[in-house]
Order: sequence, then C-alpha cells, then structure tokens
Amino acid sequence: MIKIDCMPKKSKKEKIIATYHRKIKLINLQTPVALVEKSSSLKTELEIAPKKNFELDSKNDYKEDKIIKDFFFTDLKKTLFLIFSIIVLEFGLYFVSINNYLKK
Repeated sequence: MIKIDCMPKKSKKEKIIATYHRKIKLINLQTPVALVEKSSSLKTELEIAPKKNFELDSKNDYKEDKIIKDFFFTDLKKTLFLIFSIIVLEFGLYFVSINNYLKK
C-alpha cells in the first residue's frame, strides 16, 4: 500500500484569511517607507480623490442601469409580441380545424 500524506483542505475562513495576508504582504512590499511618513495634508488629498471617483462611477452606473433597463423593456416587448402572436395563431388554427370538422 502506498501511503500519501495529504494536508487537510482549508476551510472558507482560512482561505479568506490567507488572501488577506497575501494582500497585506503585497501592499507592504509596494509602498515605500517614504510614502507612509508623508504629512496629513497628503492623506486628506488621497481621501478626497476616491470620493470624486465614486461620484463619477455612480453616474456611469446610472447610465449603464438605464441602458440595461432599455434593453430589458425592448426584449420584453418583443417576447410579449411573439407570445401573443403564437396564441392568436393557435386560436386561428383551432377554429379553422373546427370548421373543417363540422363541414364533414
């Protein structure tokens, strides 16, 4: 018999913690010490910049939502038209078949 030493599988929490550790290591390696020791004025500028980006993103999200809604309603109209036309066709074929049956 071959015995294989396998490590137990990680749980979801352990995987999440591992990804956080990797991200922290990458951030620590990428940020030089000089950036960490900057004055508080630069920190406030950095805090203001994401807020501006968020406002722009929300406008873009609104436009995307509007486009998606437009596509949804056009597709809905098309499907309702097709369903209605199929139902009308079925009724038409049904009544034609009844007329042909009654004539015999």
